[in-house]
Amino acid sequence: MQAVPDSAMLSDEVKREFSTWTSASLGDLRVKRNSGLGGSLTFKIAIGEAGEAAVCVHLFGPTFALATPVDDAFKTRVRKAHAAFSAVGIAAPRLGEWEGGFIEPWLLGGAVGAPMGEDWAQALSEENCEAIGALLASVHAVDKAWFTEIREGVMSKHPQLAEAGIGAESYLWNDTGLVLPPLSSWLDKATLELFESTGPFPASAAGKAIVTTHGDFHLANILVGGSTRWDSSDPSATLHLGTTGAKVCDFENSGVGPAVGDLTYGLKMWCTYGVGLGTASSKSHSQLYSYRCAVCRGYLKALEKPAEEEDIFALLLDVERCSLRFIHPVTVAIPETGTPPLGLPTLHGWWFDVRRNPFPVRSVLSLTLAAW
Repeated sequence: MQAVPDSAMLSDEVKREFSTWTSASLGDLRVKRNSGLGGSLTFKIAIGEAGEAAVCVHLFGPTFALATPVDDAFKTRVRKAHAAFSAVGIAAPRLGEWEGGFIEPWLLGGAVGAPMGEDWAQALSEENCEAIGALLASVHAVDKAWFTEIREGVMSKHPQLAEAGIGAESYLWNDTGLVLPPLSSWLDKATLELFESTGPFPASAAGKAIVTTHGDFHLANILVGGSTRWDSSDPSATLHLGTTGAKVCDFENSGVGPAVGDLTYGLKMWCTYGVGLGTASSKSHSQLYSYRCAVCRGYLKALEKPAEEEDIFALLLDVERCSLRFIHPVTVAIPETGTPPLGLPTLHGWWFDVRRNPFPVRSVLSLTLAAW
């Protein structure tokens, strides 16, 4: 392999560790694709079968969801979000980057859930759900300053935002990774005004808070801490996130928005009976309700907010109420798996439905009813 380039784009950590890689031949490298459903490709690259040294390589695709172009503005937002999350210790830092992608450490614990749609029930327990809620609280505690320049750039490019009174606390910024194509085509002043006034809205103080959002908070984007590999497909394996700790990855839809957005998406994606990707279909309704309560309890406690039964229920009620605004089921075929298309709940009801029906209640009511 080539010697390490003298490039400012590579961190000192990469340069210190590069001797491990320069002593390896191409035949020593083991490459495994580990991509999810987004527009980018993710690979684990390790040396040897044991993989003593490994990195995670991300390659940007040409577009993100809804044909959002992966241009310089998109990459800048993802980079700034990644830096903000890693600065407070809840994401692995980038080791290096270039125009087409970036490199970060491969975390040995792996993801809590596999990215390709298998049941995630093996990872669920009240202990783990409470730890996941605390992790989300850490996400929402990230200083929103990283997003200011991003928002100002979008506002200057699309004057209809200011004309419609879109401000820093608009729910629109929750979907910064998806809203640019609509802004460039059909999302005019009148429709933006309708978006701003259309509920449902959260009622609890915790749900209404405007925070840094992850935007894709599901179990395949939560990474287990520690040095022991977690295998969600092993029925005998046990996971204790309260002990191992956890980090998040994948910031392609990170932005700023209401706290209830991430909670709604997360609980509807992986803690709901019989709906969508990775749902815990082997669990009973009562079990899943206790897990949802645990997520909210861990979230509220980590933020040092009241976490009594009535506080937890108020936040869960916000999740159910706001699923009528945020959630939209999309049928997605996962390439190269041979599995049937999945009905995925996505946190982007407006950008799919608004031109046909600005109140996407009918399309999401089944998701809400299935949760109880």
